[in-house]
Formats: sequence, structure tokens, C-alpha cells
Amino acid sequence: MTYSSAILPDEYYVVFTESKIHHWIFKILHKDFGHVYAVKSLNDYQWLVIQPRINIVETSIKLKSHYPHIRMLTGPDAEVIKVKVNYSSKARGGLNWFNCVEQVKALLGIKSVFTLTPKQLHDRLMRV
Repeated sequence: MTYSSAILPDEYYVVFTESKIHHWIFKILHKDFGHVYAVKSLNDYQWLVIQPRINIVETSIKLKSHYPHIRMLTGPDAEVIKVKVNYSSKARGGLNWFNCVEQVKALLGIKSVFTLTPKQLHDRLMRV
């Protein structure tokens, strides 16, 4: 078996939800896009859920026997976009605050410093 030197693309489900917390910032953000996180299929049996929080990342493994479809894992009200990621070796700049949008952008290799909110990230992914 031979391996290519090219990095194979990863596939993530990027999930946009309403925020579960009440904060003044949500008065200026889009109501339906308060939080973003990512889910990856690890194999035929497991999901990897990457749940960014401010300054930390919570990860968990969910069994596909309990959640056979992505919608069962995310809930019916979530907006889900499937994204193929080709990583670049170029350095990525950011605003140095580690909110959910910045963490998902880093995961997907998005270098835009002007994508700041979950709604802006959603619109950017829909254009691609």
C-alpha cells in the first residue's frame, strides 16, 4: 500500500444552533445563530463531537448505535452544513479570542479575520 504525500480531506458537519445561554451579546447577533460546533464521523460506529466554549474545547465520542443519523445527534432545529476540509501549511491569523467561531474556523482552516459571528461563518460556508 502506498501513501500520497498530499493530505486527504476531512469531512465535518458544522452545526449552527441557538444559544442556550442568555447574554447581552445575543441582542446584536442573529437570533438563530448563537453557537457553532463541529461533528466528524470517525468510523462506522462513532461520532466525534467538538464543542467549543470560550477558552476551552469539550470533545466527546457518541455511538452511532444511539445516534445513527446526524440529525438525531444535533436535534431538528439545528442548521447543519457538510464541509470538506483541505488543510494548508500556511499559518492562520486570528483575533486571539477563542470563541466558538474562531475554534471552528481553525478546525476548518478558514483564515478570514472578518468572519466573527456564527451567522457570518454560516453565510461563508454556504457560498463555498
